[in-house]
Amino acid sequence: MNLEYQKAAGSASRKTIAAMVLSALVYAACGLAQARAGRIARVRWVADGDTVWLLSGEKVRLIGIDAPETHHPVKGAEPFGAEAAEYLRALVEGKEVFLVLDQMTKDEYGRTLAYLYLGDLFINAHLVKEGYARASARKPNLTFAKLFAELEGQARAAKKGLWRDQ
Repeated sequence: MNLEYQKAAGSASRKTIAAMVLSALVYAACGLAQARAGRIARVRWVADGDTVWLLSGEKVRLIGIDAPETHHPVKGAEPFGAEAAEYLRALVEGKEVFLVLDQMTKDEYGRTLAYLYLGDLFINAHLVKEGYARASARKPNLTFAKLFAELEGQARAAKKGLWRDQ
């Protein structure tokens, strides 16, 4: 038995305990992905902080998150967009990932909507947790909406990533 963990947990603040519970939920989500129908694919390149192209030519938009734009036709590049894209690029470009679909599998632009996993790392959640994307709940794909909202709150409170100057 790890007594140091027990001692730390006994004196931990509510915020720390909430963070630990949330981390456990993220890891549980990873386990859920393995249990859900999905498929393995290789990422050819990262288009921006929430969109990737697969080796097959398929364009995938990550469900439940919204990263700042890098090449928007109207908005142009948004603050922290390049950093978000580069962070996702470093994580997944050229690597095999596991895609899990939700209820709606395509968006209005024909992109596949998916939760992305790199091994045990739940990429969608990780990007929000580290401040590289916002939570963006859109019906009917709400499986992890509460988790993403909680992770965004943590990133904002910690002033991580795009929340750094706010």
